[in-house]
Amino acid sequence: MKASFLLLIWLNENLLYSSTSVKQFLRILFHRDHLIISVLAVIILCLFYFVSMNISFLSPVARAIKDFSMSDLYYHILWTGDEPEKSEVITLVDITDLHKRGQIAQTIEEVNKQHPKALGLDIIFEGLKDDSIGNDSLVNALSDCSSETVTAFKLLDYNAPSKTFTSSLHSFFINDVPLIEGYTNVLSNGTNGSVRQFSISRRTKEMEVYSLPAMLYMSAINDTLPSSVKEPEDRMINYVPTRFPVVRYDSIAQKADLIRDHIVLLGTVNEEEDMHYTPLGKMPGLEVQAFSLQTLLSQRDIHVVSEVWLIILAFIFCYLTQFIQYGAVRLVARRTDTVSIFLSGSFLFLRVITFSWLGLLAWLGFILYVKCNIYLAMTWIFAPVVLVAESRGLYSAFVKTLCLKHHDRFKWLKSSLYYVAPEVKTASHDNEELRVESGSADVADVNVTDNDVLTPSSNNS
Repeated sequence: MKASFLLLIWLNENLLYSSTSVKQFLRILFHRDHLIISVLAVIILCLFYFVSMNISFLSPVARAIKDFSMSDLYYHILWTGDEPEKSEVITLVDITDLHKRGQIAQTIEEVNKQHPKALGLDIIFEGLKDDSIGNDSLVNALSDCSSETVTAFKLLDYNAPSKTFTSSLHSFFINDVPLIEGYTNVLSNGTNGSVRQFSISRRTKEMEVYSLPAMLYMSAINDTLPSSVKEPEDRMINYVPTRFPVVRYDSIAQKADLIRDHIVLLGTVNEEEDMHYTPLGKMPGLEVQAFSLQTLLSQRDIHVVSEVWLIILAFIFCYLTQFIQYGAVRLVARRTDTVSIFLSGSFLFLRVITFSWLGLLAWLGFILYVKCNIYLAMTWIFAPVVLVAESRGLYSAFVKTLCLKHHDRFKWLKSSLYYVAPEVKTASHDNEELRVESGSADVADVNVTDNDVLTPSSNNS
């Protein structure tokens, strides 16, 4: 309490030193210059993004920006904390070392004997093999499975204009086994992009089809998707710290408690061809499906903030950054001690303020993600915030150029926070350390230059 009281006294003496007038404070808070500088920062960002996306030698930069997500950092923080919880719902059965269909069929039979709540096969048996006994064994094993068993298929040949897949790859027994299917395609931003999303459904030429996690949910829990899934659109995978039990094909009977009444995903865990990049590093496709399914089961969908709101928030934070930097520099420049004099003329001063401000924004983004399941693409907020200093420098230079050349032509110049009368500008060449004396100027009478040196405006003369 004492510290808070002292802080309030300091704020009253330093931030509101010139006047106690709320009207005056609001006049500075909503000053036109802050608006212009914020808009300019967003424009600079848009220009940079456009250039990086359309110039070939900058394409690696564009791809890196596109594939970056703050959620990767959030999950890194979460996974370096307490020990991940062990899933009590989903179990993985590893058949990496099995290569014969007869052996896989025997494993499926062993799993079914333990009465799982549902069984999902993350493996496609493409075409008939010479091993006819193995083919028949697999068909027989699947025919004896319960209706809560979901087999896998893969969507192929995406047609962008129609937003449909024109072909698909199925197991050879599709017409012989009365089981439902779910596609196992994973989503990534490019060839080596990180898998952060999963899809609920996709369109083919004939119908709408559902993914393996969605079909398993409907088979094990309900005939319909959870109420949180209002539309079958792509959703972010919630990689909340969780360890899924892994049971080898040869220890199913010994670990029956991990299969009974569990949703079982059967596939390969250590096969390099089925490894994918994720926020947690390389991960087998089977585990990606497990995290996708868990996202549905927990009904903790990550709500992604739309691009429109991102632009609005980016502008708001740019505006606040400009106001905070302007007020901080002005506050320091009012003081006459050696440290304040050094800080007012130092580029480092504003960089520290900006870095601290970015840290606060990152913390807010983390809290929103972890506690409220809301994801802000903070990259598009950080970038314009960082560019505020550059946009302020451009605007300040523009205003001062007009002051020298068109002093009497534009009346709005004199109301600018960066206005410098020609006579003051000339005099500043003779005194580069010209500063505002403490308490000698009004809030609106102080000009912040690009290098944070403060000079009085003509309103003070």
